[in-house]
Amino acid sequence: SAPEDFLLPEERVMSLSSGDNMDLASATLAATSASFVEAPLEMKECSWLTPTEEDYVLECNDGYQCNVNEEGWECCSDHDRRAKCPLNSPMMCARDLACGNYTDHCCFEDCSSYGGARPCFPGCTDLPTAETWADAAGRTCEDYYVDELCTEDGGYGLGWGSNSTTFEDFASSGLSADEACCAFTVLSVTPPPGCGDVTLPVPGPPYPLRAFLVGAVDTSDDGHVAIIHDAVYAFTQLNATMHDSGIHTIYLETHVVLEASLPDLHHDLAVLGNCSGAASPRCSVSGESLYRLFSVKPGAALRLEAMRLCLGFTQGGGAALMVQGGTALLVRCLLEAHTALHAGGAVYAVGAEVRLEATNVTQSTASTAGAALEATDGSHLIIEGGSVVQDNTGVECTVHVQGSSTVVVNASRIADNEVQSYGGGVCASDNSTLLLHRAEIWNNTEASVVGGNAAGYDGGGICCQTCMEIEVESGSSISGNAAGMYGGGVQLMGASHLRLADAVLCDNTAAMSGGGVYGLESVAVYVLLTGSLLCNNTAEVAGGGLSAYGRVALVAASRAEDNWVYGEGGALHLHESSELELSEAEVRGNFAWDGGGVYLGKSSTAAISASSVVENVAGNRGGGIYTAQLGALAVYNRSSVALNRITWEDGEGEGGGVYCDQNVTLRVEGEGTEVSNNSVVYWGGGIFMAEFAAVEVGTGAGVKGNEADLGGGFYGARNSRLRLTGSTLAWNTAHNNGGGGVGCIVEIANASISNNWAVDGDGAGVHCHQEGALVVRSALLTWNLASRSGGAISMDEGTSLSMHAGARCENNVAGFDGGCVVSNEQSALTISGVLMRNNLASSAGGALASYGNSSVTLTRSHFEGNIAHNAGGAIFLSFSTLVMHHCSVEQNLADVNGGGMQFTSYSVARLVSSNISMNHAAEGAGGGLSATFEVEVVLDEGCVLRANFAKLYGGGVHAYVAKVYMGPGTLLQDNYAYYEGGGYALSSSDGRMQHVEVTACLSGGNGGAGYHRRTSMAVVGSRIRGCTALNSGGGMAAVTRSTLRLESVELVSNVAEFGGGAHADGQGTVMELVQVDTMYNTAGQLGGGLSSTNYASLSVVGSRLWASSTDGLGGGAAVRGRASLVVGNCTFSHGSAATGAGIAVLEDAANASIQHSAFILNHAGERAGAVYFESAAQALVQHSVSVATHFGGRSGAAAHLGAVLHPHGA
Repeated sequence: SAPEDFLLPEERVMSLSSGDNMDLASATLAATSASFVEAPLEMKECSWLTPTEEDYVLECNDGYQCNVNEEGWECCSDHDRRAKCPLNSPMMCARDLACGNYTDHCCFEDCSSYGGARPCFPGCTDLPTAETWADAAGRTCEDYYVDELCTEDGGYGLGWGSNSTTFEDFASSGLSADEACCAFTVLSVTPPPGCGDVTLPVPGPPYPLRAFLVGAVDTSDDGHVAIIHDAVYAFTQLNATMHDSGIHTIYLETHVVLEASLPDLHHDLAVLGNCSGAASPRCSVSGESLYRLFSVKPGAALRLEAMRLCLGFTQGGGAALMVQGGTALLVRCLLEAHTALHAGGAVYAVGAEVRLEATNVTQSTASTAGAALEATDGSHLIIEGGSVVQDNTGVECTVHVQGSSTVVVNASRIADNEVQSYGGGVCASDNSTLLLHRAEIWNNTEASVVGGNAAGYDGGGICCQTCMEIEVESGSSISGNAAGMYGGGVQLMGASHLRLADAVLCDNTAAMSGGGVYGLESVAVYVLLTGSLLCNNTAEVAGGGLSAYGRVALVAASRAEDNWVYGEGGALHLHESSELELSEAEVRGNFAWDGGGVYLGKSSTAAISASSVVENVAGNRGGGIYTAQLGALAVYNRSSVALNRITWEDGEGEGGGVYCDQNVTLRVEGEGTEVSNNSVVYWGGGIFMAEFAAVEVGTGAGVKGNEADLGGGFYGARNSRLRLTGSTLAWNTAHNNGGGGVGCIVEIANASISNNWAVDGDGAGVHCHQEGALVVRSALLTWNLASRSGGAISMDEGTSLSMHAGARCENNVAGFDGGCVVSNEQSALTISGVLMRNNLASSAGGALASYGNSSVTLTRSHFEGNIAHNAGGAIFLSFSTLVMHHCSVEQNLADVNGGGMQFTSYSVARLVSSNISMNHAAEGAGGGLSATFEVEVVLDEGCVLRANFAKLYGGGVHAYVAKVYMGPGTLLQDNYAYYEGGGYALSSSDGRMQHVEVTACLSGGNGGAGYHRRTSMAVVGSRIRGCTALNSGGGMAAVTRSTLRLESVELVSNVAEFGGGAHADGQGTVMELVQVDTMYNTAGQLGGGLSSTNYASLSVVGSRLWASSTDGLGGGAAVRGRASLVVGNCTFSHGSAATGAGIAVLEDAANASIQHSAFILNHAGERAGAVYFESAAQALVQHSVSVATHFGGRSGAAAHLGAVLHPHGA
């Protein structure tokens, strides 16, 4: 036997077991069209209390036994009906005419849905003689029970009346009823099965009559009033008075058992129960499960008050009441245990008006629609005043209105009903209307049918099939309902409208979709919730709270909370091309696999204003909102999508706040509007954008405090677009890349990107990927922190960054590279009019780091106060290209190389009209910039490197294995290197300076202006002035196989211990001066103007050495230590030295050659006013002239010859 919730008529159970394919609809049709079988009296020994001894075998009252699988469940209909049930369905049910093709009692394991177990005269046990006993009036024991002739406590029942007779007066065969029928107590007056009392609400003040009854009832004693109190003749009197059109009021003071259907009513009549002295306050009219009770015809009006109408039966509709074109008012009535083989188990209204006030309808059933009530053809059905429609069962709809009819439920309840297909509570169809005011549609259940033969199984509480509208308002509730498939609370089919105002739609369940509300897919509906609550509804597939196609609006403090669905849309699920409006609404605490709060189907639109979508949970995508392909979502006017999350790690984990599928558009705008504090295991804590999705976060809006593995604030897949305009991206966290967000095509304008964190990844503010593009205009990026690279921005492979005027990147931190920006793998950066200030990188590029064949273009931008704990205080390049125009790089710090900039590993940099100043390489080289390992650097068109510092080499510029070109207008000024190259230092490099000025630079070692080691360098048309080296080469120093050529250069006022103007040292080093003016240079010991030592070669051609001096040797030039000197067409004048005021050739110099040169007004403190030769291996003086005055203090006013001299024409 099936469980209680899935019980079927026996015919269906039989046909399933025997292979019969007859479905429920055909079975119902057969039952409806079958001729009614008069039910005989059953055997009186209560044979049904024990079953037969075999499965599927019935025993009939005439002793015949039949197998239901062979002869069918109706096999006892020709054998005085059933006496015993089969062994496998042992319980006979109380409700009669419900099985056996509607001819008999049912047999089941559990009869709870059919009135419980059939009683054997409850409260007593008949004597064996009772099966033949009858009293003197011919009444059997069963008559005593049915007619309520006795009470439960042993007294006389209502049916006995007020006469003075006793049970003994009607004794028969020596036995009275209490002796024949009851061994211990008097018969109970509990009504027949299905006709018992149910708890009713306490009636309020008397309800006024309907307008159509006012004046129709004459309560005067003028022949228009009838009083019925004789139980024996109650039916006859009621039947007669209803025929009499002159009687408008009947006072019923006794219970009535029908012996036939009452006559059709063609006039106005009120039947008022007055059984207050009885056990029940109502007067009962019982149809004995054989007859319809009342029928009202067109133009007639019926009022029933304080009545209990029970056990009605009809093969048509309305077993208790049929109203055709008339009107009916039922006040404080109970309609119980009615059966209609058509529609409207208790009441059927056709083109009529029926009102129920403080009236209960219960335990009724119909074979088609309207298990309790049916209204059609423009009828008006009003259920009010605390009425209850409860515990009814049927095929379709407990209350059914159709054909442009209206049902109003006011301060009443429709509860605990059960149907097999649609509308456990109410159905409205065919342009009908349902209005609920302070009403409840509560705990109705809709059971599935075994085998799925009934279509739909929808609308546990309400089913609307192309109805005009459903209005639920004023504290009404649709709660605790269940549907086997769709619409646990409400099912909308066709162009229907559902409006809830100050109502509750909670605790409903659907096995498929729409736990609270379901609107049939592809059929447009309109659902409006105003100040209402949608809560604790559940479904399996879609829409824990609501699933609909059409338009849905939640406004005026409506709430959707704590709904649940395993599939899509925890609270709200909209089908394709639907519309959603949330205005001053809240969606909170819901759960779904996709769209924890809201799911928008393909091409759907949603507008969320002054509302919140908060604390929802999804297992896969869209913790707050899921928007499917081609959808459009707008969130504005202080709305909030917050505290939503995705928790299940086996899901995709995308979009903790909002998930945007392909080609979706999302707008978030307005002061106070936020997507905040959402979280996801994987991608897009705040917002996820699939391919071609487009999101705009507009003025005043914010994406804040969200968290994800990738893209704390947002995540955009390939070809997605995000625009932040006048908005805020702040306090977001990514455990990998993109604390603020990961995007493909991103535009940021007048926005703030701040306080975002990439816990173990790149791009704390924004990470751009998938060959995307990031555009930043007039934005502030500040206080972002990446544990790896790109404190504010990281650019992935093949991406492009454009930052424009007004953008600021300040106070960002990277654990590795690029305190503000890092680019990777063929990225392109274009930065114009941008300020990057006070950023920090724990490794390289305090502001900007570029890698992997990327290109960087900087224009009119300012880099200030940035720090790199390794290299490139402001900028770091590796395998990258840089073009810089009119930029400034100032006051940046690197702990190692490149206080301002570090270029390395095949990078190419061109700096034009830019200012590199006051940068600091604390422990390394290149205070202004450092270029290492196959790098090419061009400084052109007025670049300035000023006041930079390096601990090791190159206060302004450092190059190692690089090529450096310094072009016209370039200025190196006030730079300082603690060791070598105050202005610049080149090692193993090639370089060229053309029309450059190096001034006031300082080296703690060699090369105050420039230091060259293993380098080839050409200096043309440049000026080297006012530089200082504490060791050698106040202007220039070339050492260790370097080649330094100076042409048309000025070496002015430089100072060093050796070679005040320039110094060459080391084997293989060659220094050439061509048309160089060397003036006012000073050396402490050697070579006031020039010096060459240790195998170096010094060549001076066509140059002037003027007013250079030394306290030692060689005021103009000096060579020693196997170094060589070639002088041609030069002028040495106004030089001064202790020895050799013009030239000093010392010790074991390799050779010296002086040709076509003049020495004028040089002054030696000790000797050799012009030339001093100490021990050169070879000395050649040819065609040289000494003019004017030379002074030698001890010897050689012109020359001191201590070498092998070969004068030729000198």
